[in-house]
Amino acid sequence: DGERQPLLQRPFTTGFAQYLGRISYSLYLSAILPFRKNCICWRYLFRSNEAWGKAQETVAGLVELGSLDEAAATLAVARRAWAWNYIWAFCFNTLVVLWVSDLFYRFVDVNSVRLARRVWAWVSKG
Repeated sequence: DGERQPLLQRPFTTGFAQYLGRISYSLYLSAILPFRKNCICWRYLFRSNEAWGKAQETVAGLVELGSLDEAAATLAVARRAWAWNYIWAFCFNTLVVLWVSDLFYRFVDVNSVRLARRVWAWVSKG
């Protein structure tokens, strides 16, 4: 059991994992902030979903006309484009959330802890 422990600890002792631990509260806050729904990604994904719906309508029309091969090809292209849009939006959104969390950590969280320590030192003297 003691031999396994360092192996299991390795992912949690990397620099990136330690960084995520430091900004974890900021990550939590930025994940629930309303900016996410107004982010560029949300607008981009909304358009992507609209395009997916239009592609499905086109495919339905092609199926009614009996053009099954063309319908399958159209659906495959639309599905691939939709998936790539979501992948890129996920990556972009992740970067934005990490960036906002980092800024919050540096400018708000760290200063709040400093202030709390000063207040605690002042209150505990008396």
